[in-house]
Amino acid sequence: MFLAHEIKQRNIAEYLLYMWQIEDIIRSFGADIDKIDTELIAHLGLTAEQQKQEHDWYESIIDMMRREDVMQKGHIQLVKNILIDLQDCHLHELQEGNDAVYVAKYHQIMPSVMLLKTKTTDPTISDLEMCFVFLYGIMMMRLQNKPLTPDTEKTAKAIGGFIALLVKKYNEQDKELNSEV
Repeated sequence: MFLAHEIKQRNIAEYLLYMWQIEDIIRSFGADIDKIDTELIAHLGLTAEQQKQEHDWYESIIDMMRREDVMQKGHIQLVKNILIDLQDCHLHELQEGNDAVYVAKYHQIMPSVMLLKTKTTDPTISDLEMCFVFLYGIMMMRLQNKPLTPDTEKTAKAIGGFIALLVKKYNEQDKELNSEV
């Protein structure tokens, strides 16, 4: 919870990937909150009160995963909404076309995204979600110390650069919306 909040404030794309990882961690523990307490939370160096808050946060995520029937695969609506917000921002930027750099970066990664989409079993996956699925896969490979090919590294850098630009646009739009309130 503490790390999730910090990441969300810093970078919404990193938060999305982090939450996907949290869902996978919960799955790997069989959604057993006692195992999460003893094997994960207890080793975070938190105070007793912070451990309780972390426990409650994990328990709430587990509850959402159960209620939304995503214990095996998929993502909770809370996380889906972030992707929807980022998709809306992305489409807005493409439709407006005011930022030539953004549009150019998007077109630069499109061949890679199209290639990645040929390897997925979900024919409805959006270009943006495909970027996140790819980046999540890269993150998992790095955590497992698996080597990446030079082409994969190049693609990861290009897609990562595009997502960084999207986050910048998202933050600008978010700031603009909040200033209007």
